[in-house]
Order: sequence, then C-alpha cells, then structure tokens
Amino acid sequence: MRTFTFQGMVQFDSDDEKLTICGDQVKWLEVVSFKGLLCRQAESKAFKYFDTKYPEYKGFVQLT
Repeated sequence: MRTFTFQGMVQFDSDDEKLTICGDQVKWLEVVSFKGLLCRQAESKAFKYFDTKYPEYKGFVQLT
C-alpha cells in the first residue's frame, strides 16, 4: 500500500468573501495522509474527511 498526502484548500472572492471554485483568496486547510492501493481511493477518503470536518466548505474543498 502507498501513502498519499493531500492538503485541502478553499478559494474565496475578495469582494464578498463567498466560496468559489476559482477565487482570488485562498484558505489552506490541514495536511492529511491516507494509505490506499489507488490514488483515487485516497482522494475519496480525503474529500470525505474534509466534508465531515469542515461542513461549511462542503463541495468547495480542493486538494493539492
């Protein structure tokens, strides 16, 4: 099994501070690691983790 490490981030518009997919301000979230056979499986676990921990950002978290 491989270990995959991701950092979550969300983007905002500076004008109205609304979440967006492509904004001009970034808020970095924590770094998380998951073990898995495929990168896709680890990404899925990371998205579920961030959706649970930060429900206010659900659907807007991007992984780096």
